[in-house]
Amino acid sequence: MSNQSIYISMKLPMDDELYIVDFHPIYDRQKVHFITTYLCSKPYTVDENFWFDYQPCYDMDSSMIIYEWYYNIPAVQWPEVAGFRVGTNTPYQYIVIHIQYFQSIINNIYGEQITMTRTRPKYQIGIYQIATNSFDFQKKHADFSCQYHSSSIQIFSTQLYSIYEGLSISLYRVRNHELQSIIKGNLHWPQTFYQLKNSIDIKANDYLIGTCIYEQKSSKYLRYDRSDVICQITIMFWMEQEDEIPIEQCWNNDFSRIFNRYLPDNANIPPQTLFDINPTYPKLTPNQWVIMNKNISITISKSINNNTNIVFLTYSKINFRQEIIRLVRNYYSLLLISILILTAIIGSIILIIIIIRNPSCRHKKYFLRNKTQSKAIAVGGETSSLSEWLTKRRFQQYDQDNFDHVERQPLTDIRRWTTSSEESDLSDNEVFSSTNFQNIILKN
Repeated sequence: MSNQSIYISMKLPMDDELYIVDFHPIYDRQKVHFITTYLCSKPYTVDENFWFDYQPCYDMDSSMIIYEWYYNIPAVQWPEVAGFRVGTNTPYQYIVIHIQYFQSIINNIYGEQITMTRTRPKYQIGIYQIATNSFDFQKKHADFSCQYHSSSIQIFSTQLYSIYEGLSISLYRVRNHELQSIIKGNLHWPQTFYQLKNSIDIKANDYLIGTCIYEQKSSKYLRYDRSDVICQITIMFWMEQEDEIPIEQCWNNDFSRIFNRYLPDNANIPPQTLFDINPTYPKLTPNQWVIMNKNISITISKSINNNTNIVFLTYSKINFRQEIIRLVRNYYSLLLISILILTAIIGSIILIIIIIRNPSCRHKKYFLRNKTQSKAIAVGGETSSLSEWLTKRRFQQYDQDNFDHVERQPLTDIRRWTTSSEESDLSDNEVFSSTNFQNIILKN
């Protein structure tokens, strides 16, 4: 696991119409590579609201990318009076954002601020995909063409994609024998969304043609699989609320005659600066542009529209110190921790008192082998010191059957604390008045 990629999901309310009207990425250009926003019927996992690596949606075929911020491309702005419908009566029940970092995930809050409303906007936003899996090995082209049949739409942004790096990717409209360029991108640049300077309308019976053009000599094209999408342009548009979102597909080069007639000769010349894509962009390459803006970071903004709600999908790693601070700020957690600490202190004090007051802890016990009733005996003699008494006395075992008979041999196998050279003031025939003791308690 690289730990450079995180997915954050949120379940959308399904009880009413809901429209996404704006995106506000939260980023640091020096740390975040890109932020992509998906709509899913089901996220990759429903057990957690965030996960690392893998993929955003459980079924990628039913998912949709609706927004993307890239660190070296100017962000796309949605029309102010338009929104994308989600929630009830739509297949999209979750929003998932994908944050890709340059290195490992860092301890800052980055993500996306998404503005939504229950008020139906004037226009609705939709997505229309144009793609091909047909590849001309001789020309190193992947061409597509189709005729549009649905309600009128206004294109304001396009996402460019190719399975290979190459020279250029372009899209054109043909209407009444006239050619209109919609977008031309550089396949060495990020394959993300690019803003159009002005919206371009597409009406029924218009033709859409386009191509991806690659380098003439490259062995990577030998890995071509006909199931792969080779070249794809996703257009984002707005249209009237009363009109139906187009569900048709523009796939492969079905109108090759129109394509061959109207494709311009300069389609293979890629743009050199961002200005060539959109005149509102600077005359800089993406890498030059990001150097000028590398210190710009975007944080949370406030909405001025009272009819909208703002949702923040962010992630921040929390270290141990921050976790402690968070617990301290939580009243109930702090109260629980205080009770546990106080209970532990009181328990320790009680245990110490019990140990001090327990008399068995101040006595030493020595046990003999037999497990019968024990008796305490007082130690007498010329010395009052216990240690001296132990060194001057030797124990002898007496026969239980004959109290008058005394065993002469010292019991060295039981315990003996004198040597044979030591003198003893206890005679060998000295007899104790009671001999049924086995537990001797020696008191100081």
